[in-house]
Amino acid sequence: MLTQYDLPHTVSIVEGEMTGFEQYADRRELMFNTARDIFALPNVEIATHTYSHPFKWQKVASAEDSGKYNLKLDGYTFSAEREAKGSKDFIDKNLAPDGKETEVFLWSGDALPTERMLAAVARTGMVNLNGGNTTIRKASPAHSRVSPMARTVGNQVQVYAPIMNENVYTNDWTGPFDGFRHVIETFEMTEKPLRLKPINIYYHFYIGTKLAGLRSLKEVYDWTMTQPIHPVYVSEYAVKVPDFRKAMLGQYLDGTWKVSNLGSIRSLRIVGSDRKPDLSTSTGIVGATELHDGVYVHTNGAHAVTFKTTGNDIAQPHLVAANGRVVDWRRDGNSVEFRIKGHVPVQIEIGGVAARACGIQTSATGVSRKTTATGTTVYNFQQRDTGHVRLNCQA
Repeated sequence: MLTQYDLPHTVSIVEGEMTGFEQYADRRELMFNTARDIFALPNVEIATHTYSHPFKWQKVASAEDSGKYNLKLDGYTFSAEREAKGSKDFIDKNLAPDGKETEVFLWSGDALPTERMLAAVARTGMVNLNGGNTTIRKASPAHSRVSPMARTVGNQVQVYAPIMNENVYTNDWTGPFDGFRHVIETFEMTEKPLRLKPINIYYHFYIGTKLAGLRSLKEVYDWTMTQPIHPVYVSEYAVKVPDFRKAMLGQYLDGTWKVSNLGSIRSLRIVGSDRKPDLSTSTGIVGATELHDGVYVHTNGAHAVTFKTTGNDIAQPHLVAANGRVVDWRRDGNSVEFRIKGHVPVQIEIGGVAARACGIQTSATGVSRKTTATGTTVYNFQQRDTGHVRLNCQA
């Protein structure tokens, strides 16, 4: 799946499973080489899934010896630093290719870390993710099956996995082994009527040990590829959760909205469809699109943005949608200069009354365009980075 689907993947290993059991010594070289090959793939981000795979995070630190609440590793006494920094250092030294390092810490077991453990991960510079229990589906259509984005533990923030893995959908891997196909229902029910979660294809490699499991995984990937997605790595999603919690919103007396302290947040939602951003008076706003649950406003990545809202459609050339990140965006009348980078070949959609009459200047090769039924223009690039592009649009 890692090579069949050109999407960003975040892959982890448990260090202790690879080094701590002598009965597996005869296959250790194979495990190391397989991990090296996977981590060397250009679409794979490296994560650690701990050193000893704790099962009960609230209890593991109090155990005298390993094996009760984590893997039984001879001579090991639980250490927050060994689980976090130690496992990261092991991967970076022994498995990561030149130019890559471990970016993500994925919680194991019950995924209920203590504040001390969260702090140990934070000190390494890694982001953390896992936990939660988002499993809403047709058989259990309740919002109580949708977890929040995060869990606060003292001064630390644990980022929850948006949606659960195949182990949950297969009753702890006891069957039915094609149960992961039902995660598509979860994707759909957390998208409409309100977008509550992103798509998150989360699974263990052992799903490939059953043909039914492998077929269900392919079904999930194939469905995802039909959706209008903006693919990102776990590290890119995980930083947005604490940033979202810190963002600030205010309104001036003249009606101008200011959203500040955005950090990595690049999209805002206006609930309802009767108000859109007025680009003529905005700062940091590059466009918007109306979806089923509101108007999504796109920023240029600025720390703070300001805008007024209007009941009129946006007339100026603007970004309607993209599957990559806006690196640069400058508008001068009916001309726009921009650069967008993604993890897949970039596709952008431009709207505005002049969108159908834009001339494009770019060094990129093989750029195609088409006009949609709603009058917007879609540009497809063969590259993952558009480079500098200029659109000259007629009024």
